[in-house]
Amino acid sequence: MIFTLKKFRLIGARARIKKIIQILENLIPHVQSPYDLQHLPTYLDYLVTLNPETQDFRFTDDESDRLKQFRKQLSQWDPTNIPALRQPFSVQEHRQVFKLLMELRYLLSDKIQTPIRETSLIVLEHDATAREPLVWPNEIVVVLDHLRSPYNVGAIVRTMECLGLSRLISIGYTPRLDSRQVQRSAMGCELVMNVAYVQDGVAALKTLQQQGFKIYVLETIIPSRSVFQLNVSLLSESKIALVVGNEEFGVDESMIAIADQLLHIPTFGKKNSLNVSIAFSIAIYQFWSVLLG
Repeated sequence: MIFTLKKFRLIGARARIKKIIQILENLIPHVQSPYDLQHLPTYLDYLVTLNPETQDFRFTDDESDRLKQFRKQLSQWDPTNIPALRQPFSVQEHRQVFKLLMELRYLLSDKIQTPIRETSLIVLEHDATAREPLVWPNEIVVVLDHLRSPYNVGAIVRTMECLGLSRLISIGYTPRLDSRQVQRSAMGCELVMNVAYVQDGVAALKTLQQQGFKIYVLETIIPSRSVFQLNVSLLSESKIALVVGNEEFGVDESMIAIADQLLHIPTFGKKNSLNVSIAFSIAIYQFWSVLLG
């Protein structure tokens, strides 16, 4: 349905701003071509045209100028050339359009003090930001020792994918990546993992050591070192295996015994440890910070 100027005048100032916000929220996740934007410049024209007779939520001169600029940018395509309008945006154009729509969304939402839906922010982060693959200077493998919660496994897998890591060793009864609960938490990131399922964790770590890996175990025991004391000289040029353990019992003692380095995350409350997926995220980002600056 295409709204007319008369309809916009009847629904009131706040309602017409809210209506355009709703249009943007529906448009942002799905916009593919200039054809999808064809009615938006007209609605912005309505806002500017009706602004002088508006009492509440009147746009300032600066805001009106910004609306006019948005309209100009969104109407740069020839409206009579339908085949050209239906041509998909290039990757760069796609990002520019997302950025433009989100800026317009911010202006309108700020005017009526309405919160921005998280889905719009996710789309902007994923599609409007140029991305390059993260290249680690060291080979890194993540080892999960008898984790209990599939949601923790999924969260760890998701963090790994965000940091460009894919090699995973799953020990014992740690939930498998084909578990529905893991997949709900991993949100598709499990599909890019290179996972090995093993029963003997000690044998798995010894094999890694033979391959040149240095074993780092995340555990809150003495004499562990704070993850924030990691430095480049400590990590050197070795391959890295980061081991995290069961939510209640931690990493198996026999695996701790052969570790090259024990690490912990400082805590200052009554509990001395964090949720395993959160602890892993803090630790692996600290490795990233040290290794890649």
